[in-house]
Amino acid sequence: MFNSIPGYTFISYLGKGAFGAALLVERNIGKCDCSFFRKRRFLDKRQYAAKQILLTSQQDRDDAKKEAEVLKSLSSNFITRYTDFSIVQVGASSCCYIVMEFCDGGDLRGKIQYFKESKKAIDDSLVVIWMAQVGMALSYCHNRNIIHRDLKPENIFLMKDGVTCKLGDFGVAKALAFTNGMTDTMNIGTPMNFCPELFNSQAYSNSADIWAFGCALFEAKFFYHPMSPQDGSQLNFATLSGMVRTY
Repeated sequence: MFNSIPGYTFISYLGKGAFGAALLVERNIGKCDCSFFRKRRFLDKRQYAAKQILLTSQQDRDDAKKEAEVLKSLSSNFITRYTDFSIVQVGASSCCYIVMEFCDGGDLRGKIQYFKESKKAIDDSLVVIWMAQVGMALSYCHNRNIIHRDLKPENIFLMKDGVTCKLGDFGVAKALAFTNGMTDTMNIGTPMNFCPELFNSQAYSNSADIWAFGCALFEAKFFYHPMSPQDGSQLNFATLSGMVRTY
């Protein structure tokens, strides 16, 4: 897997998956040979997170460009800030990089796992502060007719102070094209967080994000998902019936 991004220096991998990776990179400033620019480049230590997506089809390219366009259109203190987009071709293979603000405190999933393993509760006031910021991010998106469609602890990123958090990964986000604010019935996102409309094959609105928000809030408080059945049919039943785990 190649990691050469035009204008950036690769530092390390933040994570890897079947279809790409998350990279920690540093921006290169100044290509001039003069000592002033070399010094400036050396002193520039701003780090960014680069989402690498392997492109195996034209659809992959279109989806990646769409994600970059959505991120570029958003400007909120509660959403990871877009920086750059590029497509790199190496022989017959290609991938794209979406460069974003680096949140150096990990993600909410990691924080939940840490407290769970430590057998310590997260202070309620901290959970409220986190989720209030996520709520502000959702409000900002929804006011612009954009639904995230994959809100979960893995996509809620924390800063080093442990308090500031930002919503990220808009890979399956959708801009609502209809005046009634509804989208199609396509099941996109994480099944565990599907709202009832998706299980009923109904059109859904930004309320799908609110449902997922509730699931994330529940996890941050109790360290387990409100609905954790063993198979798809049980998940369908639990979601439609509102059956919440109590253990």
